[in-house]
Amino acid sequence: KIRAGYTPPDEVEKYVSRGKQISNARELYGVPGLGKTSEQQKQPLTKSQKKNLQRKAAKERKSAEPSTPSSNGSTTIEEQVQQSMAAVSLQDDGSNIDTSKEIKKLNKKIRQAQDLIAKQQAGEELNEEQKSKIDKVAEWQRQAKQLESQL
Repeated sequence: KIRAGYTPPDEVEKYVSRGKQISNARELYGVPGLGKTSEQQKQPLTKSQKKNLQRKAAKERKSAEPSTPSSNGSTTIEEQVQQSMAAVSLQDDGSNIDTSKEIKKLNKKIRQAQDLIAKQQAGEELNEEQKSKIDKVAEWQRQAKQLESQL
């Protein structure tokens, strides 16, 4: 005999949690509010959006331009950093890891000092620590070249 209201196991619906139901609905209908309406697409750009677009375009132009050597004939700081990074990437053994780290540290200090020099030329007043950092640039460049020659 079969009892009244009995449902065989193969006919019972599988339980689906509330979260799974929501994720299934997302797959079918998408995320609510994600799509842009025609009103949102027609709105003019805000002042900050225009500014950000200009910054992005300027950054792309700057990256597209080839870097030129500085007026004294030496390579720029960025080129020195790229060269030292390339030299470091060629070294796969563990013996030169300390040397490559030192080169990276020195190049970072040189970049920071160059930024300070630019600020000073723009007329900004520097404190004593910043001035001493600028004075040490030549020494750091010499040390970086010496370490690069060791690689």
